[in-house]
Amino acid sequence: MNCCHWYKIMANEQHPLSDVFSGDDLERLRAGLCVDSGGKADDNIAGELTEDYCHPNSYVLSVGDWFRQAARHGEAVREDYRRRLRSAVSDRNAYLQVTGELMAVHFLEGLGYCLQHIPRSQTPTPDFVISRSGMDIAVEVKTIVGGIPVGVTGFAGAVASPAPAVRKALKDVRRQMQRGNVNVVFVVDCWRPAIMHRHAFDALYGDLHLAMLYGPDGPVGDWHEVRNENVRLQPDLNTRISAVGFAKWMGEPDVPGYFVHNVHATNPIPPEMLDPCPQLVYDSKHMDTEGTHIRLAWRNLG
Repeated sequence: MNCCHWYKIMANEQHPLSDVFSGDDLERLRAGLCVDSGGKADDNIAGELTEDYCHPNSYVLSVGDWFRQAARHGEAVREDYRRRLRSAVSDRNAYLQVTGELMAVHFLEGLGYCLQHIPRSQTPTPDFVISRSGMDIAVEVKTIVGGIPVGVTGFAGAVASPAPAVRKALKDVRRQMQRGNVNVVFVVDCWRPAIMHRHAFDALYGDLHLAMLYGPDGPVGDWHEVRNENVRLQPDLNTRISAVGFAKWMGEPDVPGYFVHNVHATNPIPPEMLDPCPQLVYDSKHMDTEGTHIRLAWRNLG
């Protein structure tokens, strides 16, 4: 047997996504072609999948582990994610969305949740349902990509805030949330640097700026911080969202996953349902009488 051919066979057996992409698929990707058509594969995806057969990078290793974990939920789930991974190799954002869902399954099951897969349909639905302690929670996954490209190291310079990207992802999410449900939006963070607490607050409760109250005779009181612009969670908007979760892609020791509760939720989620993750919520005493100005104040429930 040709030595090179034998090397490829052995290498494919070790590839973490060999149950998704065959040896021929990997060769097509290496040549810049999609696996199921004559279209062009995304260069980044092709490089990540075929960069090193014998020693795959941590990204591909993780996706392989997440795929096999999701596949334990049945053949229909396995085939759905297999089909979507194969069809998304021409579009990096689409590919990251699929892998982001797999990462969310991995993260949430690690918290002790049982997962129920929702078949795809023409009607907008959440991605899946998780349950624990007798409560069902519908989950919609959004993957946020931006900042420094994934895989780039040693970068020094200003990076835009991820808050606008998070707001954009949540713009129409209420269409996928059913009334009467406890609903969680789970943001998989491919942004670098990570989406920190302050960015989450900016995205959900508005950009922070200084304000001063004025009366008939001039200023009343001192300058104070308020959030009343670009507000995604409001008393009459996105109230179907019970909480928004954030988890860093690939995980970082100093950036654990966390949840931000929606103080306006129609169906709030009990804090104990999200243990042991850190949970953030605005203290209601920092809201004005109309509930529109929310101070930069929160308490950690975790």
